[in-house]
Amino acid sequence: MVLLASCEKNDLKKVASFTGKDTIPSQIATDVTIIYSDSAKVKARLTAPKMIQYITGDEAVEMPIGLNVLFYNDSLQPNSSLRADYGIRYPNKYLVKVTGNVVVSNTKGDTLHTEELFWDENRNIIYSNTFVKVREPDKIILAEGFTSDVTFLHYTFKKVKGTFSINSPEGK
Repeated sequence: MVLLASCEKNDLKKVASFTGKDTIPSQIATDVTIIYSDSAKVKARLTAPKMIQYITGDEAVEMPIGLNVLFYNDSLQPNSSLRADYGIRYPNKYLVKVTGNVVVSNTKGDTLHTEELFWDENRNIIYSNTFVKVREPDKIILAEGFTSDVTFLHYTFKKVKGTFSINSPEGK
């Protein structure tokens, strides 16, 4: 029996046609920690149980089973946190999109809940265009969209749907 084989240069488009995906993982890592800094100052620490980097299509780093982010002030003290069930970072755009049970908390005890949130690394803001619920010590605010600095101390709402006092029956 004679076996003939031919080799040709790797063609990512051909690989994508076999896999049915237009993006192909180039690296997969587990138990990942990434430190974000600016001018040699630590700004945030992201941890994720799994991270996948893609090489084709729009460059992306996916965190398919969740992530946690701690944001730090100039004294390296945590000033806010973010967690979500899923995240994807677009390094060329300096943008992170998180979805699923997104929770953001600050040092004042305010907590935001939403299903989708964006972290714009260049502008140092977080924002959402979807429904958000913010619980402050004395009230709950329901809104359609919001914007905040990453400390989650200075935020604004797009369309407030309601504000409820924590002590009222509606706020419970």
